Amino acid sequence: MGVSVLRHKLARIMYKPKILIVINDNFFGGIQLRWDYLKDKFTNIDLEVISRQNLGTMNFKVIDNFGERINYINQFDIVDFQTNGIMTIEELPFCQNKVVETIHSIERSSQITDMKIGMSDCVSLNQILPCQTIYPGVNLERIKKGDKSALRKKWGIPENMVVVGRIGRLVSGKHPFDFCRVAALVKGAYYLMVNEGTKDMQTLSNFMQQNKVTWNYIEGSPEINKDFWSIIDILLYPTEDESYCNVFFEAMFSDIPIVTYAIPVANEFGIQIRCKLGDIQELAIALQNLIDDEKLRKELIIRGQKIRQGHNMLESIPKLERLYRLLYENRTIK
Repeated sequence: MGVSVLRHKLARIMYKPKILIVINDNFFGGIQLRWDYLKDKFTNIDLEVISRQNLGTMNFKVIDNFGERINYINQFDIVDFQTNGIMTIEELPFCQNKVVETIHSIERSSQITDMKIGMSDCVSLNQILPCQTIYPGVNLERIKKGDKSALRKKWGIPENMVVVGRIGRLVSGKHPFDFCRVAALVKGAYYLMVNEGTKDMQTLSNFMQQNKVTWNYIEGSPEINKDFWSIIDILLYPTEDESYCNVFFEAMFSDIPIVTYAIPVANEFGIQIRCKLGDIQELAIALQNLIDDEKLRKELIIRGQKIRQGHNMLESIPKLERLYRLLYENRTIK
């Protein structure tokens, strides 16, 4: 083997591929959280993240001009468009570099894939590497446990009651009204809702007051989002519209038992208590049993500790680095 060939191979090994992540503006939760937290933590690749519009609290570079975005994209070795598998990538015909389509939120029977990644050619879209699934995982810095008594006092929540919580957006697929209907049936607990947005909040509030539920609503913020997991005892999250569902894993890393619907992601990971979709009575019975049985709550916490293994967000870094380097090597072999 000639010296020039060896030098070329060594240069390829030492080179850090330039990877660009393009965030789909319609994604919420785990996808944006993953890249906001991980974007500066890679050592074997040079990775940047951009979005097409301002995404609020997410600290991404925004390039809203189409022409400028194309020019920027074409500076990278690999560009990874975060999609849902059906959306059109408007930049695709203008890409001169190597394109990856990372598919999120795909449900096939009982299997959930949150990051199904395969290499695509920018013209034919032919996959050249087998797809892999890499789950986002949880940013443990977001859920550091604090003193329960002090935090309940801080937010005006009774210290001597079982607190049943819900955190997330007020959208139909996450069934906030089902949370309220269960609360109306199961008394003897304090109900806490931490929400993103205020849509339908007045209607929910009127319902809770009419049914004499002991509860409180707090608008979501980084402060309460972090304190939430130290305050509650049980997560009641009767949701349907989920792929990976960060909330489930944040609960398990916080040692909080979960009551939810038997949706694919809950079945896939064996989430502790799963009820028939739409069955408020079954949810109420399951919740009442948890409120009354502290021993059962502890058993479910132990089960959650087993399920959550391997879902620390930082653990995905070496997997992602290996995958992007492999994609780069396959696309540069001549």
